[in-house]
Amino acid sequence: MGGPAHRAGINSGAGSSEAQQDAGLCKAHRNVLGTPNITSFILYRYKDFGALENGAAMGLVRADNTFKPSWSRWARMNKPGTYECGFEDLPYTILKRGYKGGDGHWASSRMLPSGFNAEGTGWKLHRERQPGTVMLFECARGAHNLLTRDQAAPAISPWAPSAGSTTSQVAGTVPLYACVSAGGLDHMVSTDPACEAYDPVGLLGYAAEQLTGSAARPPTPVNAHQPT
Repeated sequence: MGGPAHRAGINSGAGSSEAQQDAGLCKAHRNVLGTPNITSFILYRYKDFGALENGAAMGLVRADNTFKPSWSRWARMNKPGTYECGFEDLPYTILKRGYKGGDGHWASSRMLPSGFNAEGTGWKLHRERQPGTVMLFECARGAHNLLTRDQAAPAISPWAPSAGSTTSQVAGTVPLYACVSAGGLDHMVSTDPACEAYDPVGLLGYAAEQLTGSAARPPTPVNAHQPT
């Protein structure tokens, strides 16, 4: 049995634009590919359907059969030489650490929330389970998120998996530590065992540092239903 599917209807009509639809489609794929166990992405509509959509325009093709920018994006995003929108990272997810003044840190294999600026280039985690890896989970505690191996730990709410870190250090990997501020109001991930003046929580595992511009070949199980 396959994993869950993600269904998306991304509007270019009332209250939006074709440029926003194009950007939204890419963002949705990046978040889906940054979430292990999702194996299908189902678009709500391929072609606009006029008045029956009540002002919305969910398709990748206009009602007059002309292509929107989102169709071009969708058609090329997982093609060799034009990988984008998360396909360029496969077979990994990229764990990102961000910071927003007044809010603290955020760590996720999905896109950082609005207003958070990335710190560093991130770390590569295995999207699919591999021997010698342990799954990391993104969870909520209060108004902040944290990464943990234990999604059932008390006082946290599980959100989604972020993929697997290796349990033993190998060449080309660095340790990842879970850290918390004094008082527990902020959580972050760090390669520093001293947690950059935060309090250490524990070792999450090991991961390779992401290199800017790297592009792996996507594995076939990711189902993007692209035209030829």
